[in-house]
Amino acid sequence: LIGLKKPPKGTVFLDGQDVARMSPADLSRSVGYVFQNPEHQFVALTVRDELGFSLRANKVPESEIEPRVTALLREFGLEEQSGSNPYQLSQGQKRRLSVATILAVDPAVLILDEPTFGQDMENAERIAKQLERLNKGGTTIMVITHDMKMVGEYAHRVGVLVAGAGSDPPSWLVAAATLAACGSTVLTSAVATTGRKRTNRQNIVKNSPKLPSRHATSHIVGVK
Repeated sequence: LIGLKKPPKGTVFLDGQDVARMSPADLSRSVGYVFQNPEHQFVALTVRDELGFSLRANKVPESEIEPRVTALLREFGLEEQSGSNPYQLSQGQKRRLSVATILAVDPAVLILDEPTFGQDMENAERIAKQLERLNKGGTTIMVITHDMKMVGEYAHRVGVLVAGAGSDPPSWLVAAATLAACGSTVLTSAVATTGRKRTNRQNIVKNSPKLPSRHATSHIVGVK
């Protein structure tokens, strides 16, 4: 979807266009990708320059870059760190910066790999709320995650990838996400990983509610 690899077979369409026929520049303006490790995408010496890098690469006029960067610093709570080196930020700040740098070019689709990995509960919730606001504003959010609480609380649609093939989530995974969103730590530790049998899975599924209807449509969350 972001052009780093060509599909070995089959076709991937983005808004009606074959991604294999789109230029990397066009793809980058349509789809943003946030790596699991934020440091893998940092290229500048300061937070402010990091936010402006993709804008300058896309030849946005300097008169537009400064106000956009300032707005992102404010939105993601990084104003005091604007002159800091990205590698000197806390893990929570690095994650917020990695999301903000992609949003600078306002992509229609945002893909995030394990956005809550390594985050404490407060920062994980802050990231999830920011993604929810973006989604309500019209951005399609795709998340690759093992975080069942995030899936149960925020996902509108869930898919599972097994050996490269997509499918609907099994009932035990639906139950895991539902109860994790309700704060069940026992459930989360019992079935947060996919593809392995757990001794109490049958009881969990049997006695668990299905995801509420608001999770049935709209944007995608992928659970690997």
